[in-house]
Order: sequence, then C-alpha cells, then structure tokens
Amino acid sequence: MQAGKWTLPQWTGPATTLSILFGRQKLGFSIQRWDGKSLHTEKQSVSRLGPRVGSYLLLSLNEVSLQPDPLTARLVIAALLSHCREQLVGLEMRVSRSRDLFLAVQDYLEENLSLPLTRESVAKRFHITPNYLSHIFQKSGSVGFNEYLTRVRLEKAKQLLRGYDLKVKEIAHNCGFVDSNYFCRVFKRYTERSPSEYRRHCRSAQQA
Repeated sequence: MQAGKWTLPQWTGPATTLSILFGRQKLGFSIQRWDGKSLHTEKQSVSRLGPRVGSYLLLSLNEVSLQPDPLTARLVIAALLSHCREQLVGLEMRVSRSRDLFLAVQDYLEENLSLPLTRESVAKRFHITPNYLSHIFQKSGSVGFNEYLTRVRLEKAKQLLRGYDLKVKEIAHNCGFVDSNYFCRVFKRYTERSPSEYRRHCRSAQQA
C-alpha cells in the first residue's frame, strides 16, 4: 500500500484487513471488510495489561528494520500478534468475571432485602471497592446500584402488599426500609399510589 494511503485502500475484489494501533495504554483493533460494493468496519480496544511484552516486541521490530532480516522480522511479528491475541482473550475473561460478579451481587441483594444494605456494605461483602461496584452496575446493568436496589425492594413490597395482610410498617421493614414514612414516599414516587392505595387497587382488580 502506498505511503500515506492506509486510510484510503483501493481493493479490486472482496477483502478483509486487520489494523492494530499500539497506544501507550491501549491496543486498538479495526477490522475492515470490503464485499466489492460497501465497506464495513468493526472496532475494539483493550487496555494493555500485564508485563510490557508488547512494548519490547515493538522495540525489537524497530531494531530489525534498521538491519532488515526477513526471518527475524516474521518471528517478531508473529510474537507480536500472539501477544495481541492474549490481550483480547484477557479482555473476554475480565468481562466474564465482571458479569459473573454482577449476577452474584444481584442474587445477594434479592436474598437479603431486609438488611440495611448500602453500596459500601455490599462492596465489602464481595471484597471490592464501592466505586468498582458502581462500575459493574453501570457496565452490566441498565441502572446504577442504588436505583437497582430501590426497584428490587419496591417489587418485593408490591408482592407483599398483594398477597399478605401485613401492616405497611412491617412490609417496609421486611424490604429494608428503616423508616416506614420514607418507604411510603418512595413507593408513591415510583407507583403514583401509596402502599395502602396500591393494595386496595390490586384487591379490587382481583375481585372484578
């Protein structure tokens, strides 16, 4: 490819290319597919973690270019590509661990709603920082940690209001709300009904 023309490829037939950008902190991957009519591009980036293997291989490749040796160059490039693959596999493993942790936290919250759960106490339970707990909810869920906890507590409260004759104060405490007045305010903000109104509405609907 001509110098300075790497962003303007001219293919005569269908082709697929992989471009790798080596940044200080990240690796950038770009796959371009040309089907003869249109160009499709997929991009992915990963943080460069672990030993500085990639940096040393790039230095080696620069040294080889000063005294060209085709065999050595091919071996260094092969090692560099292998290193890139390891970084991608590492990303998949980190994403998988993050997802597993997210699901485990969800289960823990749903099973322990009556406890005075906070971001800090849950993070301590899973041996992670509060900020990382927020991070996995932002990355893996549709809402943040506090919002998720509130929604789960309210869903449990709805279930108890529909199926049991417990007092509102008892339901509030069973769902982790220390202050029943605060529980009523939050419940009405999310449902536009007070807990008592919600219970009456559900029972009227069942009898209709």
